[in-house]
Amino acid sequence: MQKYIRCHMVEAEPMTRGDYNISRGEPCNLNGAPEDEGYHVVHPDGYESWCPKAQFEAAGRPIDSMTFGMAIEAMKKGAKVARRGWNGKGMFLWLKPATSIKAEWCKDETLKGLVEANGGEILGLGTICMYTHDATGRKAILTGWLASQSDMLYEDWVVVENAAANTIRIEAGVRYPEDGNINCIADDNDNPKMPFLVPDPDSKGEWRWNLDVNIDTGEVSDWPKGVVADVHYKVCDCCRIKYGDKNYENYVPDFLSINDEGYGDYVILTVEDGRIKNWDAAKCRGFINDYLAITDTQKED
Repeated sequence: MQKYIRCHMVEAEPMTRGDYNISRGEPCNLNGAPEDEGYHVVHPDGYESWCPKAQFEAAGRPIDSMTFGMAIEAMKKGAKVARRGWNGKGMFLWLKPATSIKAEWCKDETLKGLVEANGGEILGLGTICMYTHDATGRKAILTGWLASQSDMLYEDWVVVENAAANTIRIEAGVRYPEDGNINCIADDNDNPKMPFLVPDPDSKGEWRWNLDVNIDTGEVSDWPKGVVADVHYKVCDCCRIKYGDKNYENYVPDFLSINDEGYGDYVILTVEDGRIKNWDAAKCRGFINDYLAITDTQKED
């Protein structure tokens, strides 16, 4: 028999052989001992199976700890990937497939000349591209990304889900910047140093704290490395939450009062290692489901 290396993305959950058999309407001891540990596996075409624990974990791993080879295979299947160790938040790679380039599409004179010399059309080879995004706000596309030795050898590659669908934007009007500590030092009311605290153009508060937060992990996009922030901000009923094309502007939601009771008026939380400590993803998603479809009438109430 020929040997194969398999690489495809599946959904899976731990499940004993017995529980899997029962879920399928079969005797719990079908094909082995009911207590055998393993995984219930759902394949891309919807086919479901059960795999013993050792075999499953030898053949696959979660999409947040892949090898470089697995990341390449994921890109070939249309996924975006990134390394957890990259400094720039929001960076990712994707595979731009080979395509035909026509002369009338070209703005670059050299490229246009080459295409015209080839009869008006030429093959553009597939390439790995990078979307870059850093703390200064610069966004760019790099065509023809090259891997370093660490990129190839580290096993911290992740599949990047749809960023817009997994990110919430928080804009909190802040009355007193000194109610925030940066690395255990109180901030300055007149010249605050808190990351992402900017003058409020709407003058509902003197300042506005703008954070883009991963809903599942509490990770704050582009948070500076080494900065720990403890805040107890009075927000004065001007807390805005944005999710996709939905907007909320009202009291501070409970999921932003983490370290103490906020009574709808305070953002009370800690950002450490780029994440909001003790982030409650379930509470955040509950808020999204309950309030981000809020109507103008509800706002007035």
